[in-house]
Amino acid sequence: MQFLRVDTLAIGDELLVGRISDTNSTYVAAEFFKIGVRLRRTTVIEDRIDVILATLKNLSEQTDVVISFGGLGPTSDDLTAEAVAKLLNCEIIESPAARARIEELCRIRKRELTPQLLKQAKYPEAATPILNNKGLAVGFLAVIGKCRCFFFPGVPDEMKSMFPSALRYVEERSAEGGDVLRFKRWKCLGVAESELQRHMDPIEKALPKNMWLGYQTKFPENHLTLYCRCAPEQAIDEALGEWPKRIRGIVDKWAYTEDDKELEHLVIEALRAKSQKLVLVESCTGGTAARRLTDVPGSSDVFWGSFVSYQIDAKAKMLGVKLEKPEQGVAREVTRWLAQSALQKSGCDYVAAVTGYMGPTGGTATDPIGTVYLCAGDKDLEETKIQLVDMGRTKNQWAATTHLLAVLYRRIKQK
Repeated sequence: MQFLRVDTLAIGDELLVGRISDTNSTYVAAEFFKIGVRLRRTTVIEDRIDVILATLKNLSEQTDVVISFGGLGPTSDDLTAEAVAKLLNCEIIESPAARARIEELCRIRKRELTPQLLKQAKYPEAATPILNNKGLAVGFLAVIGKCRCFFFPGVPDEMKSMFPSALRYVEERSAEGGDVLRFKRWKCLGVAESELQRHMDPIEKALPKNMWLGYQTKFPENHLTLYCRCAPEQAIDEALGEWPKRIRGIVDKWAYTEDDKELEHLVIEALRAKSQKLVLVESCTGGTAARRLTDVPGSSDVFWGSFVSYQIDAKAKMLGVKLEKPEQGVAREVTRWLAQSALQKSGCDYVAAVTGYMGPTGGTATDPIGTVYLCAGDKDLEETKIQLVDMGRTKNQWAATTHLLAVLYRRIKQK
């Protein structure tokens, strides 16, 4: 048994000169991985018919499915449909439905119906059109040899709206036979990647041949993933057996979750499950934690607001925490006072507060740059001091809020 072989192909000179990144392949890889399919390879090529032809011919002989992005637009460097038509030895034809959409857009926007616009309604006659509900360029499915090739626009929003057609096909094919990937992931804080590896050495040596560990640094976190190659009908718990329990016993002191969701989503969901509200107090992080939480749809249900009390005068006027000197603003007791005052003033159920030195200036002999004081919880507050490796102001702020939200998440889950 083997994995279904799936490749992505991104077409466009702009991808090769650093103007944009191939985020489409990243998105597609993540969506396929959810159903147990891992990409075999991603390829990025230039806007030339001979290169597109050669690459598609090569891929069709090596893989089962190709997901291609780009080259379907209105300009002279959009050559994908023409290249595929040459490869399939067929004509380029027009999709009536795509043309009607373009005509309607021109009518609404009072634009001239030009040959350039209508180019986006054309596809190879031997292919099956895939309509674009987010844009104008029609996509298509072409069978090249034994390989199914899906061609989508390079614009991410348009590609994502059309991608389910490819996802359904790959899911159906992977269920028919072949192996899939199952996984369990631990998101860890406060442990270096090398140290995590050291603790996992005995596990790795004992894992069966169909299982392996993967490591990923996502600053400031380190993620540990247990992969398992198994039959599609095998449930994840059965496939992974006792190994997650053994790993959990080692990493539990660092892992804040085994869920694959982002930390801010976990916090919002945990609060929503309890129908409770949160207030933040941010000094050194300047509102970074609040921005992360408010990026989550529906966060207004549980996130009351934030006090960004930066200067000591702000701490006094906002929260009644009066200090004589700026250097007094970074301390365990100050962070606790800020948290207690915010909890009282807001009437919220939970609070998370942070003070610290983010650099490049500041710090003291006992509390150098990277020192962060955290305080989170309900009326029963947990106080924590951490020392960040100085990665520069912006990264330090991100790391501080990650630790803050992780402490808060643990406190919510413990109640």
